[in-house]
This record gives sequence, C-alpha cells and structure tokens, in this order.
Amino acid sequence: MLTTAKTVFIKELKSFYASKRLLLNALLIPLIIFPTIMLFASLASSRQVEAKDYILGIFDSDDYLEEIADGLNWQINRIDDTDYEQQLERGTIDVCVAQEADRYVIYYSGNSVSSSTAASLFYQAFASLNEQQNQMVLDVLDSQTVQSKSCSMQNISGSSSAGLLSSTFIPLIIILVCSMSAGVFAVSVTIREREQGTFEPLRATGASSAGVVLGKYVAVVVGCICSGLITLVSIVLYALARPDQMIDLLKGLMAILVVSIVLSSMLFSAVYMLIGFLVRSQREAQTYTGFISIAAMMPAYFLTTAPVGREPGYYWTVPVLNITSMTRDALFGVADLAPLCITVCETIMIACVCIVTSMHLFQGERT
Repeated sequence: MLTTAKTVFIKELKSFYASKRLLLNALLIPLIIFPTIMLFASLASSRQVEAKDYILGIFDSDDYLEEIADGLNWQINRIDDTDYEQQLERGTIDVCVAQEADRYVIYYSGNSVSSSTAASLFYQAFASLNEQQNQMVLDVLDSQTVQSKSCSMQNISGSSSAGLLSSTFIPLIIILVCSMSAGVFAVSVTIREREQGTFEPLRATGASSAGVVLGKYVAVVVGCICSGLITLVSIVLYALARPDQMIDLLKGLMAILVVSIVLSSMLFSAVYMLIGFLVRSQREAQTYTGFISIAAMMPAYFLTTAPVGREPGYYWTVPVLNITSMTRDALFGVADLAPLCITVCETIMIACVCIVTSMHLFQGERT
C-alpha cells in the first residue's frame, strides 16, 4: 500500500507542476490575497470610524480640551479618574484626556479601532490648535519665545487596533486560501482524472484502493500546505512593509500559523476529495466546494465579537471554528494546550473518516 501511495503521490505532484492553472491558484493568488484584503479592510474601517460621533471623557472642566472637542463636534462626558480604563474598554467613551503636570495625556484602547482613530484625531486637533495659539501669541507679543502645550498618547490595552484587524483577517485568509487550494487540487486528482480516463490505468495495475487514495490525499495536502505557506510569506512581507498596520508576527507566532495551515489543509483536502469521489462532474464539485469555502469563512467573522481565550467546550468542537479560534487567540497572545489538543484530534478524526469513505467509494468504482 505504501509503495502505491508513494507512486501516486509523485505522479500527482508532477501533474500539479505541469498544470499552469493549478500553479496560478497555488502560487499567485495566495501571494496577493492577504495584502489586497487588508488594504480594503483598513480603508473601509477608517471610513466607518471617521463618520462616527466620538465621546471624549475628561476628569475636570478644561477650556482648552472643551474648545478642541467643540471644534471636532464631539460629546464631552465628565468621568471619575478611577474607572476611565473600564469605560474605554466598554466603549462608553472613545478617548480620555487628562492633564498631568505640564502636559496632556490622551488615553485610548488599542483593542478598539474607534478608540484608536479618535485618539489620533484628537492628537492632530490638539497639535493644530496649539500651533494656532502659539502663532497668535507671536504676532501679538512680537516675541520668539512661547510656552507650547505638550501632548502624548497612551494605550491602556497594550495591543493595537491594527492588530485587532489583522488578528481577525489572518485566520480568515488562511481558511480561505486552504479551502480554495484544496478544492482545486482535489478536483484535479478525482473528477478530472475520471473524465480524462486516467483512473483506468491505475485499476489495470492492480494497485490497492487504499494506496491510491492515500497517495492522492497526501499530494493534495502538500499542495494546499504550499499555498498556505506562500500566504504566510505574503503576511510577513506585509508586516515588514506596514508595521503600523500589523501585530508583531515575527516573535513566536510562526509555529501556530503553520499548525493552522497544516490542520486546515488536512481538513479541507479530506472533505473535498470525498466530494470528488461522490459527484460526477467538475461543475457539480465546484458548486459544493465553493459553498463550503464561503461557509468556512463565517467563523472568522464570528470571531470579531467572540471573547478571546474561551474555556474549552462546544466552542472548540466545531470544525473550522476551532482552528480559527486557536489562531486568533494565539495572535492576541492567548495560548492554551487543551483547545489545541481538541482541535488536532478532531481534525485528524474527520480527515480519517473522509479518507476511509473515499477508499470505499474508489473501490466501488473498480468493481
């Protein structure tokens, strides 16, 4: 069986390499899909938050801060200096500005795109008003010395809103690329071979069904993993080019991203190969694989509101959702061995069921 699997595996890899269409799907699309989606997502997010009516929290009455808020048409809330961090995390206020010694401090939550944007807008307005007042003093007093107000920004959460955005989209892109690649490769080794008549030579050699299916499956998984790793390269390149838009991906996170790619490749390759043996036409198979690929992206959108680091439970037993959850939590710095073990075991179990079923279906075609 292993000899047959090895022979089929090498044959399928050669067929992948010879197909320009497969190479295009496996190399070019994974390389450009993440930067493209991140650019559009950042633009859409910026436009959405710029149109929002922000709420400024202050401890005491301050004419300077109130003038800036009036110029921005922001609402002002008087808050207590003991719970401003909780209000920022809950979203009750977008930013909190306090005067400390000889400077102002803008507090914001990096976990919120809205709060981060509000802090940036307030900082710009502060600098602009400060410059205008300094110029007025220079014009009136004809002096070259003015006392300028200073301002700084402080993130109470320790993470960035760009990290929030990328932590949501990285699991989405990994799932999307792996599902698309697995669909293309699986259709190639099943339905396309059946239509081209290449199944007959395999049957004529007397090769075992288990060896044939296993060799095809491993080839599909390897091709899918290559697509995922190319996507990972594009993520790293984007992180290096736009460090302000990305969390730090180069410190201990590569391993969990690779694990996510491998698990996604194993899962989708097994499911799509089963579909390839069940249906009889490429169009029918593409309908099913396309639907599954779209449905598989829903967990990533669900994660935008789900809490980080949930306890293991039903949440970690849902296919695809557990992989995206594990990846997203790791990107936020939350790692737990129990969810990882649950995810790995369930993925292997589903893949084994699909592979065994595919072996029986292929054996049925031979009889």
